[in-house]
Amino acid sequence: MVLENSLSKSKLKNVVSSHITGRNDIFIIRRIIVFFWIFLGTNAYCQSTGLNSSSGYEQRGLGIYTMSANTENVKIKGSKYLFPDWKTNAVIATKDGKNYKISGLNYDVELDKIVAKVGVDSLFSFNPAGISQARINNRSFRRYLDPELNRNSFYEVLVVKDNMELLKRFNIEIKDGYVNPMTKTQEAPNSYALKEAYFLSKGGEVKKIPSKKREFFAFFGNQAVKIKEYVKENKLSIKKEFDLKRIFTYYDSL
Repeated sequence: MVLENSLSKSKLKNVVSSHITGRNDIFIIRRIIVFFWIFLGTNAYCQSTGLNSSSGYEQRGLGIYTMSANTENVKIKGSKYLFPDWKTNAVIATKDGKNYKISGLNYDVELDKIVAKVGVDSLFSFNPAGISQARINNRSFRRYLDPELNRNSFYEVLVVKDNMELLKRFNIEIKDGYVNPMTKTQEAPNSYALKEAYFLSKGGEVKKIPSKKREFFAFFGNQAVKIKEYVKENKLSIKKEFDLKRIFTYYDSL
């Protein structure tokens, strides 16, 4: 992709450097360059796809983002982000019809937010109300009304059919590290534990899918017998995501 902009990254650094000196100012220079480079990448994508946008991330009036610090606790083992290595390619689709191609996009499971890393300790936290869909590494995320929390939350969309959608919601827990019973001292750090739950969106209503067999088959109402037979004949497991996709695809066909 060729960026048609007369101000390059190196030129920007030279222009700003001619007016700012000192260690703290060098940090400011780097941060300005990072913001500018994200702006160029986003703007170039909008132009290349024919989108009517020229200001990229600067569209605060549309509620695209707010600034926040990286809130991950370094004393806890693991990560609260769905993609721990941050090696992602993503597209955010906004409710006003614009698309933004972004590298380093992630899902903060703990805060239930879509974020983009712009520095070692800095993130862009996107306003979820303005997001229609976030597609990260070819995985789609949308917001639905959470029946347990009674608020909108992000779900990964696994299956989309005419009459239903199979969804997955993530949650994060912190597991206590090992405590020596003799000394009463903690000898292993606390750790993040990623939890998953599956939901069905049908007729505008989102329902949690039971994880126990008896409740799982009862979930299908008058189609329970057919679902049970299908699972048995095809040797499927309700604990495996791939098999759940097959089960609910079959359910939609009934």
